[in-house]
Amino acid sequence: MYEHDPDLLPPVRVVRIDDDRYACIDGRTRGAARAYLNLPDVPAVICNGSLRDDPLELYAEALESNWGGAKPPTREDIAHTIQRMLELGASQKAIRERLHFLPSGAASAYISWANAVLNKRRMARALDAVAEGLSVEGAACDNKVKVNLLRDAISGKKRGNFGSDRSDEARVLVDQKKYISDVLKSANTGISKRLEMTLKKVDSGEVSHKTAVAIVAAWREHLRKTMLRIEDWQARLDALATEHDKAVGTAE
Repeated sequence: MYEHDPDLLPPVRVVRIDDDRYACIDGRTRGAARAYLNLPDVPAVICNGSLRDDPLELYAEALESNWGGAKPPTREDIAHTIQRMLELGASQKAIRERLHFLPSGAASAYISWANAVLNKRRMARALDAVAEGLSVEGAACDNKVKVNLLRDAISGKKRGNFGSDRSDEARVLVDQKKYISDVLKSANTGISKRLEMTLKKVDSGEVSHKTAVAIVAAWREHLRKTMLRIEDWQARLDALATEHDKAVGTAE
């Protein structure tokens, strides 16, 4: 039987951020796959440290490295890269010139999209600030949004843009928590019943202890992979919160 050798994959490309951290330029999916397969080490090539000192080039290099690859960047990936470049102070002209490999006219469309997202993030932070007790005027000033737009968002007049769903936030939390609880309760109950049947078969000699241990190990391995997914979602959420902070400061 053919067994895939993960070392046949090309190494990931990273740049050192500090003594313990690296930023991935190319191969994030390959690195995540090795973690998913419980392979602790990831072959990597450490690129020129000048990229670390030029974050604009770092993001552009990462996007260009994946352009036209086996898993090319999605529209969201491209927009995200441009958002980060805008947050770091790059001009729209500089972004168009550096992302020359994008189809003609595409960079301008992505820049407009990215700016729209950044504006929504500013508004979201302003709405959070008002919810925490800050005045509308203060929240608008701190987050670089217009007072009248913030008032419209709070009142729900800006439906389809931002703020229109905040009134349903409590219901969303309850619904999502109930969904997660119901799904996990059903899955765990079903697995527990099957394991109980297995234990009875071990006790009667129908199934060996070795086989039963392998079944429990399979459950544990699935939970390990599930935790990797949870950690990935948490990392995305934390990164998004950080990006919100940076987006607020881009107009300064």
